[in-house]
This record gives sequence, structure tokens and C-alpha cells, in this order.
Amino acid sequence: MRHNEAPDRGLAVLARLRGQSEDSPDVQQEMDDILDALALESKEEGGWRDLLRPNGISANKRFYLALGIQFMQQMSGISIVTIYAPTLYTLSLGMSQEAALLLGCFTQLWYLLASFVTWYTIDRLGRRQLFISMALGMCLVLVGEAVSVAVGTPAGAVAAVVFVFLFEACFTWGWMACVWIYPPEILPLAIRAKGSALAAAADFVGNFLVVQVTPVGIASIGWRFYLVWAIFNLVNAVVVWLFYPETGGLTLEAVDRVFTEPLESGVDIDTTTTSGRLKKLQWARVHVAQRIVEEQRARRRHGWSGYDASSNGDEEPSATTPLLSR
Repeated sequence: MRHNEAPDRGLAVLARLRGQSEDSPDVQQEMDDILDALALESKEEGGWRDLLRPNGISANKRFYLALGIQFMQQMSGISIVTIYAPTLYTLSLGMSQEAALLLGCFTQLWYLLASFVTWYTIDRLGRRQLFISMALGMCLVLVGEAVSVAVGTPAGAVAAVVFVFLFEACFTWGWMACVWIYPPEILPLAIRAKGSALAAAADFVGNFLVVQVTPVGIASIGWRFYLVWAIFNLVNAVVVWLFYPETGGLTLEAVDRVFTEPLESGVDIDTTTTSGRLKKLQWARVHVAQRIVEEQRARRRHGWSGYDASSNGDEEPSATTPLLSR
């Protein structure tokens, strides 16, 4: 569709991919979404300067989101465990070098095994929920790690090892795969390659900072060093809650809608309640994204792209129900 003036070949591919006819409302809607996205993004040149320009689709803000999420991944403190696990076991828990290396191997094996859970949760729970819940989980785990190390007893050492394993589980469930797929999802097509590359660079800049300060931090402030990263994880959770729109369950074309639809479109927040007042603090695009995600889920649930989300499922879709508006 991008390289041919007539979308017939692309339509045929979509129909075969979805296992439906070319006249199917689902296939027609997806084709319209793709063509609309291409029309929007054709205004962009796709150069490096476009990373800092809105270009009518908030491209610059989406680039900042991509940079931020990858940098925050390292601010979770994961490199402390993946790189310095044997050092942590030796300096913080007083293990021998042989025991620390052996336990470090088991730590990374557990890291691999725990990652398989993400295959099930990443699309079912969505990116935001995993980001926020697992950042809060890592925060609590690191507080427990600090307390266990501070106690300095054999029982505390055992608890500290358990907390390391829990930390790696929380990280891989929320901040491993999700972080690497979020930038390509949130970035518009014309700057996706360049933006994703720079986002990955931001990740490695964060990694460099963490590995430089970790040996000094552990040697200088001991168990308090874990509290520093607990605070960073709490900040990560708050930043994601405030500014990061959901992308799980959306097509790449639908993500453009999040940044082009009017802010007042379908967003109704009750400011008389505490939760409503808190939601008012969030970036408006977060609410637009949530509404579009709910619409897409309703369409898939009813198996008909003409489903009217405003009916909340109380009415069966009919042949006269309009397609979801863009």
C-alpha cells in the first residue's frame, strides 16, 4: 500500500492474512487505518530533525517517550543484578567467591525461566499495567533487600538472596520485553528506525551510568544503596502513570489516532472523586489511548468492526451501525 497507488494488492494480502474476504468490514477498516496513517506520515521527511518536530502527529513527544522508557529501564537497577550479582553476594552477604559465582549462575538461569511468563501477560495485561505494577514491585523488593542486608544475620542473607530472585522476576515480567517493543509501537513510521535506535542508545547510556556507580555505591553506603534504586523505581511508576499511553492491543496505525484525535473526544473524567482528580493530573493522551484500546477490544470481542463502543455491549451490532470513527 505504501509503494502502490492502488491498494488492491495490499487489500488482497490483508484479506488472506485475516482469513476473510476482501469485502469484510474488518479488512476494509484495517485498510482504511493503514491508508490514513500513510497519508498522515507522508507529510514527514523522516530525517533526523523530524525527531524534534511534531509534524501534526506529536512525533517529537513520541520520541521523548521512547527515549524515556528505555532510560528508565536502567534506572530500575537491573544492571546491578545482571552484572554485579556475584559482587553483591560477596560484598553485601559475605559469601565466598566460589559460592557467589555459582549462585550468580543460578540467578541468571532464573532470569531466563521467569521471562517465559511474559509471553502470556504482555498482550493480555498491556504495557502500562506491567510497567507500573512491576516498578512498584521492584521498589518493594529493593526495600526488603536493604533491610535484609542491614540485619546482617544468616537468615537475613537468605532473605536477601530471595529478594534478588524476586527482583529479577519483577523486572523481566514488566521491564524487559515491554521496554524493547514500546518504542517501535509508539513512534510514527517515518522516524521509527531512527527513534528506536536512539532509544536503544539511551538504554546503554543508562547502563553505563549504573555500572560505574554501583561498586562505589555498595562500598560507600552499603545497604542504603538499594534504597536509592527503590526510589528510582517508584519514580518510574509515577512517570509511566502520568505520561505513557497504552499501546497494547492497538495496531500501529491506531497508535496515530491516540495523538491526532481531539483531546476532548470521548474523554469524561469525574473530578468530584479522588480518583478523578488524580486522573486529571495525567497527560490527556493517556485517556484517549485507553478509550481507543477499549474500542478495539470491543471490536475483537464482538468480531465485527462496526461495533459501536458507546453501546457498552447492551445492543447487538446491526448492518446499519457505522464503522468506528477516526
